[in-house]
Amino acid sequence: MSRQSTTPVSFSPSTRIDRAVTMSSGRAGVVVPVTYFPLLPGDSASGRVGVDVQLAEMPKPLLNGVTANFQAWFVPKSAFPQFSGRDELMHAMTGEAIKTLGAADRMPPPYFNVLSGTARDVVYASALYRTLGLHGFTGASMNTDLIDAFNLVYNFRLAAHSSRLPRRKYAVEDLAQATSLPPAFWPSPRFSRVVPDYERALVVGSLDLDVIAGRLPVTGIGQRADGGSIALGVSVKETGGKTATYATGRGFNDSNTERYLRENASGYPEVWAEMAGQTLGVSLADIDKARTTQAFAKLRTAYAGNDATGFDNDDTLVALLMMGLSVPDEQFKRPWLLDSKRVPVDFAERFATDAANLDQSVTQGLASASLSLNVPRNDVGGVVIVTVEVLPERIDERMTDEWLFFNNFDQFPNALRDVQRVEPVDLVKNRRVDAKHAQPGQLYGYEPMNDVWNRDFTRLGGVFYQATPGAGWTENRAAIWQTEIVNPTFSATHYLAPADFPHDVFSDTTADAFEFVARHSVSIVGLTQIGDVLAENSDDYDAVVSAGV
Repeated sequence: MSRQSTTPVSFSPSTRIDRAVTMSSGRAGVVVPVTYFPLLPGDSASGRVGVDVQLAEMPKPLLNGVTANFQAWFVPKSAFPQFSGRDELMHAMTGEAIKTLGAADRMPPPYFNVLSGTARDVVYASALYRTLGLHGFTGASMNTDLIDAFNLVYNFRLAAHSSRLPRRKYAVEDLAQATSLPPAFWPSPRFSRVVPDYERALVVGSLDLDVIAGRLPVTGIGQRADGGSIALGVSVKETGGKTATYATGRGFNDSNTERYLRENASGYPEVWAEMAGQTLGVSLADIDKARTTQAFAKLRTAYAGNDATGFDNDDTLVALLMMGLSVPDEQFKRPWLLDSKRVPVDFAERFATDAANLDQSVTQGLASASLSLNVPRNDVGGVVIVTVEVLPERIDERMTDEWLFFNNFDQFPNALRDVQRVEPVDLVKNRRVDAKHAQPGQLYGYEPMNDVWNRDFTRLGGVFYQATPGAGWTENRAAIWQTEIVNPTFSATHYLAPADFPHDVFSDTTADAFEFVARHSVSIVGLTQIGDVLAENSDDYDAVVSAGV
């Protein structure tokens, strides 16, 4: 055998089954976990999960649509934030010290973050554990892998939307937040191309210019030319060999030399660097450099969401990628999306059967999905977790139609004019989102040029019309499920459902919005050596020995 072989020892693979049925309930507007299972190092998995969602009873059929977003993720152990890389993870698996030339040996981070005592009891009572129907016993210590996997997935999704969204805390940072259920993501909002700000140089480029002379003449400050006493309308010598007359000014005497500072009528100094008539140097190489810088800056934006955990060395990874060097996939420490489906909720209206209430009815919604749970063989293990988000169609009922307020033809797009625009960016005013905004003319965000012509509206008229924002619930609007934000600004609710999501369309507004049943059945192939089937003790072995066989 070679002394430097890297081939792992071969074991007979085993197949085991992971099955679970979870029956639970949840609120709308949050990310709800529905099932999970762990994978060990060396495992691969193949199977499916089916999830059925039933909305709670509503007195009326809803007019706007509702969707259920089902997602299945695998979070590899190497993605957990306590490990800076695979080297630390491997040493944590074996418990060996990490050796480095020129530095003292150090111990790796613990493989598990462990909770006990009061912290453990907080987890037992948390929304995360109760939704999944998990129980614990007194005196136990527990790891945080399930909690951190749930938050790793959420932080990865946050980073994919915007770097401005604050990440969720992990269990060792804020246990209460880590075990709560976070806001759901709006499905492709109509203002998804609007941003709160943008890098101007990335859009239009930037070019540095040099003054050929190396210096600029300054006017407004001078020394008296004739050496006489201070007077109005004095003639002075200025930088650049010029003589000027200051109609008004302020002088002072320094070693019998009078100095003057020109002022305007209000007494403010008027000192200027003169750019007129100066020669600026720019070369074709400078222009090419500006274009190249802009192009590479645009490439760099494609790497902006790689800090998925909040503890990734994303600056280092991006720097290497920008050098043209490849980075191993595992260094990105990201969850894997195994499967996802966004399913519309179907509604059924059920009428009463007794003669006195034949016109009375209740409405329920149903949605189902089946997701694939296929994970290739991996050497680090991890957690597979499945989630669902139930949200109604987003309604921005008071959006303005900008076309209705055009006054001349020049307000339409003009291809010849627009193709020459140096800065192809348009402002989005608050009125675009809400015509009744308290500051309709203030800035909400920025959008690409002429993106206003990608039109998408949901309007409420007739008996549903409501002119005043935040006017509250009315009988006429009881069949419309919406969340209304008064005076909206570009904040987290641009991407995420607001906290305390309204449940006023349901018969019981304080109860959970839906019930679900999740069933997964997965075949796992790995290195786990499973013993033979045991038989009930009947002293067969002793009987054979006593028989002399």
